[in-house]
Amino acid sequence: MHGIDTLDLQASIYRLPVLFGEMDVSFLLDMKTWVLFAGTHCVFILVSTFYRKFRSGNKPLVSCLLDSILAPIIFLRLGPYGKANTPEALLAETIVKTGLIDAQMPAKGDTFLDRYRVTRERGMAISGAVYSPTGYLVTQRSLVKRIETRLKIVDYMKKHPTCDKLGFKAPPIFVVGFTRTGTTFLHELLGLHPDVKMHYTWEQIEPVPRSTDESKRALWLDREARKAANKGEFDTTMLLAGDSIQSIHRIGYEEPEECTTPCAVELPWNICDLPLMALACEEVLPMGAGEAFVWYRRYLKILAFQAPEEEEAKTWMLKCPFHLPYLHELSEEFADSVVVWTHRNPVDCIGSACSLYETLFHLTVDSWTIDKKKLGRAVLRLTQLSLERALKVCEEKKGLKILHLRY
Repeated sequence: MHGIDTLDLQASIYRLPVLFGEMDVSFLLDMKTWVLFAGTHCVFILVSTFYRKFRSGNKPLVSCLLDSILAPIIFLRLGPYGKANTPEALLAETIVKTGLIDAQMPAKGDTFLDRYRVTRERGMAISGAVYSPTGYLVTQRSLVKRIETRLKIVDYMKKHPTCDKLGFKAPPIFVVGFTRTGTTFLHELLGLHPDVKMHYTWEQIEPVPRSTDESKRALWLDREARKAANKGEFDTTMLLAGDSIQSIHRIGYEEPEECTTPCAVELPWNICDLPLMALACEEVLPMGAGEAFVWYRRYLKILAFQAPEEEEAKTWMLKCPFHLPYLHELSEEFADSVVVWTHRNPVDCIGSACSLYETLFHLTVDSWTIDKKKLGRAVLRLTQLSLERALKVCEEKKGLKILHLRY
């Protein structure tokens, strides 16, 4: 070390208390070790971040950075990475967190836990993809949010029977159709009519009132408080998702949004699960929709219960492309509803649909582990099965009010 013996240097360090009183500075040797460790770790994170960005294409740099920071934690299985990621485990966790226990699951048949488990296990097995560190957390967080909403809906309905007794002044209108067939455009266009109402993105994040006061003013103030409180979570999610999701499906905090998230309390329709649902469609679709539309009716009742009086007489204008294979269950729960089915040449829409599913898949898995051929075949198969199921319902239910529109 430039002519200075290491032992002499160490002895000099230990003599420093003579100059600085009785202060013990032996920690400086440990500090040097920690600084070296921290510096090495920072270099690793920096290199890993740019490596991930290089291999991930459009994935935001901030997401790549977060993945790199969390990589050692997931390797050591610390914190949330040491917890089971099964739907059953997440249900138990949410029950403990909320203190609510009634999830109203059927005694017989498949439950929402079964659908999510099959979707995630089979979808990941078929795809061969690998969860990214942030993606693993997103899959946990998203399902916990849906379970929490489910528990809160049950609890609120029990405590506020007036809400449960609400009906619809007019049958709702459902816009359905394959992905990328113009459902969003038509939904927003019809939503401009002064006599219809739609639900918004911010309402889906936390639909159940926190207040126990049933007065319209208290409910309005509660709505505004939840709207303000959840804006940060939405902005963070969009930051991690990046511009690619907005370029293929616009999502605005105060803009109308489809039925996907509300129905995700029963069906595996979380945004991060949709690609897996497509991959596992042959196993998931035969499981049916369960009570998805019963839950959706409850969701609409809760929104109507807290809405301004001038909204009460308006017709619900609803939309979701994933309703198509479940037209039977939809028509059973909403018997008088009107279904508008958009059509577009599959040659034009299938490729665009594949891009949508791939973009959603990037949110939760390492991009380079996505097999585009497998995903493309899965989207084609989902389209075929959905069409077969929908056409069968149209043949069997002659009284179904359905309007076909070409894009």
